[in-house]
Amino acid sequence: MTPARLQSSLCALALVAGLLSRSPASASGINLSWNDCGTYGVGGKSSPCTANSGVNIIVGSFVPPPGINTLVAIAATLDVQTSSPVLPNWWQLDRDNGCRPSSLSSQFNIQTLSSCADFWQGQGLGMMDYRRSDRGANRGLLRLVCAIDENAGRSVDSGTEYYAFQVVINNARSSGSDACSGCMTPTCIILNSIELDQFGGPAPQILTNPVNRSMVTWQGGECQGGVRNRTFGQIKSIYRN
Repeated sequence: MTPARLQSSLCALALVAGLLSRSPASASGINLSWNDCGTYGVGGKSSPCTANSGVNIIVGSFVPPPGINTLVAIAATLDVQTSSPVLPNWWQLDRDNGCRPSSLSSQFNIQTLSSCADFWQGQGLGMMDYRRSDRGANRGLLRLVCAIDENAGRSVDSGTEYYAFQVVINNARSSGSDACSGCMTPTCIILNSIELDQFGGPAPQILTNPVNRSMVTWQGGECQGGVRNRTFGQIKSIYRN
């Protein structure tokens, strides 16, 4: 091989090596994990369901596409799927008719984690809605929205993974005489989508593609697809009803 061809081959190999070594977070999409964002967290969690104290934290995150320059809000939709014919009492977390109406909460201002970037920076105001899904008797539907002041809209880096939300599920009524049955039921939680909304009119960007994973399991649950996308406006409307 001539010196010129050798140099050309070495350059090509270097280019391929560079492409292969790039972080998966360079592609836009969504992640869902227990405990922390993306690969910093874990995909499965189990519990003996013997304690009524403690919490279980699900973390949603996203890697934005290029061109998000005035981000002000996100909207996320998650599907809870259980292996039982109907939604177990332990997963009946709705505030009106649930067995554990105070066991589900959301957090948007990330203060204890630092593996991914915190877009909210203490300025996010969010809401959540959980109800039994119309897509099956064994399912629940969780929807979240969070926003900052529209005048504070700012750009996000397309090569960076950002925290979107934390879902906190406590262990209340897991055991004892007043326990809600179903803590041991295998369950899957799917992050169906995260919508990114900008100030000033750019079309919302709806992310559905997992960067690493978009679903987590409880007690070894199995996942069977997601739920349909909903826009930010549709999700906001649930709080007016």
